[in-house]
Amino acid sequence: MSPQRPLNILPSLLCATLSLAGAAFAQSPAPQNAPSRQPASPPNAQRDPKIEEWKPSTLPADALAFGAALEESAPPKVKKWSESYAKKTMPKQSIDPRATMTVVDQQFPRDSDEARDAVTFLLFYLAYKEEDNGQRQLAARIRRMDDEAYDITRRMEIIRGNEQNLLASTRRTISQQEMIRNDDEMQQLDQRLRSMSEDRKVKVAQLETLRKRVDAYLKVMGVTHSRMTGIAPTVLRSMQ
Repeated sequence: MSPQRPLNILPSLLCATLSLAGAAFAQSPAPQNAPSRQPASPPNAQRDPKIEEWKPSTLPADALAFGAALEESAPPKVKKWSESYAKKTMPKQSIDPRATMTVVDQQFPRDSDEARDAVTFLLFYLAYKEEDNGQRQLAARIRRMDDEAYDITRRMEIIRGNEQNLLASTRRTISQQEMIRNDDEMQQLDQRLRSMSEDRKVKVAQLETLRKRVDAYLKVMGVTHSRMTGIAPTVLRSMQ
């Protein structure tokens, strides 16, 4: 490839909220001598759209195999630098093949164009793996949050149902202390749901950004690999 090595690549919310009905209180008939009050009701929570298993728009198998071969062939010094740069620096930057090539040229000025092209490709491959792993972990975290939110909502429904049954009972009355205790727990659970809802919105936005970046890495690798005909992964073994 020429020293210019042009790559004309243009790298290319889910906003979900836990629906909470506020502190809606329904007047319940109380048996004689039972403390009169309006029991708190849990939110009528409609669960957010599930975080499904995600598939990128393209999956260039040959390019990914080439990246894996480069990772295996890279000398320890090159591999260590590449892993560090891909993990610590690239996630903070826009996906720009030309800028990445410039960094590689400056880092390895005495090596051949082919070797530097291979390192550039390796960087994108390692960054892809890092951010793809990140999106998988984040998606799993959101799913765990959704499960916890569902459990909290069910707990609130049970508290309210038990309380209404006691208020309607002619055999047992509910004490003022018990109602206060239930109210306190309901308020704590409601606050937990609201906090989780805000946290979920942030994480879903982060997840969408990560998935777009993973998609962009794959597109860059797919196009770049088609232009690297004749460059073998073993070219990295010659690097100084």
